[in-house]
Amino acid sequence: MKRTLAVMALLGAVGLANAQVVENPILKKLVEKGILREDEAAAIDEQLAKEEAEKARYQAEIDKTAMEAKDKLSKLEKKWGDMPALAGKFKKFEIGGKAYLGYTYTTIKEKYHNSTTSNNVNDAGDFEARRFYFDTKAYISDKDHIRFTTDLSTGTDYKLKIKYAYLYKDISSLIPRTSFKFGVAHTPWIDFEQNSGWLYRSVDKVFLESSDGAGLWPSADLGISFNTKTPYITSEIGMFNGEGYDKINTKSQRSSGFHNSFEGRVTYHLFGNGDKKVSPTKDQYANISLHLASNIGYNDAYTTHKNLNLYHIHAVYNHPMFLIAAQYAKLIITHYLHKQVMGTQ
Repeated sequence: MKRTLAVMALLGAVGLANAQVVENPILKKLVEKGILREDEAAAIDEQLAKEEAEKARYQAEIDKTAMEAKDKLSKLEKKWGDMPALAGKFKKFEIGGKAYLGYTYTTIKEKYHNSTTSNNVNDAGDFEARRFYFDTKAYISDKDHIRFTTDLSTGTDYKLKIKYAYLYKDISSLIPRTSFKFGVAHTPWIDFEQNSGWLYRSVDKVFLESSDGAGLWPSADLGISFNTKTPYITSEIGMFNGEGYDKINTKSQRSSGFHNSFEGRVTYHLFGNGDKKVSPTKDQYANISLHLASNIGYNDAYTTHKNLNLYHIHAVYNHPMFLIAAQYAKLIITHYLHKQVMGTQ
């Protein structure tokens, strides 16, 4: 019995000794110098070991999550092909929008009310979302870019259309100070006048485009145009389909064989700021423009076609406090009825 108790005491002493083993070299030094007791150092060493084990567990979880993410990314790359590579070819992206909002209240004079009929026209007030543009540009270089713009307009109902979808390319290395646009892009005049000679686009379109004005030309169309800018002379010339961006696919077997629009603008800038982007509310400028356009075989109801030839002069003086503009436009229209071929199919 005594021998058994002695063996048990020896084993307990060995276990206690093993429990007092300190592995950390710094803690060992502190024990040797008498700063820490051996049991204190062992307790600290054990706590440090637990913390290291916990860190290792967290790191293992992080590594596992990273591997799972890598696998998912690999699957997405296989699914979407070269999309990341394509995005990497663009230098930057720009996303923006513009809205033309308003409120209109219409009053009708009493003498126009007719109480004996059911066709009375009453006073009316309405908020209007006249135009809303959502714009995206993807830059290939500092100047070259691809632009895509949608246009939400109102009439009897809301309609979503593509306003711009074009490639802009600077070709100054070939033709000094020149660039081109290819696709559904600005026509040479409307955008120019909106930015220099008309401050109220939120109220109405410019004279040549507005249905309450001349109503002659669209602001964008499918085609190609070249734009040159110098301090005193700027110009833009283009060739387009002719029916406008909202009627890009308007065509008929009965229409004329050639029905494109040619349009050009040349502007003289008196203050030499033609190569700068001016602001009507900040800058002073004056310019005179000659604008010519010819729309050949304009498609109207698929049977009646007309040639539209426009001769247009425009002048504007702008001071940050006011703007004065004047223009003269002459339109020559040639109507003709396309022959219809009757037959059986």
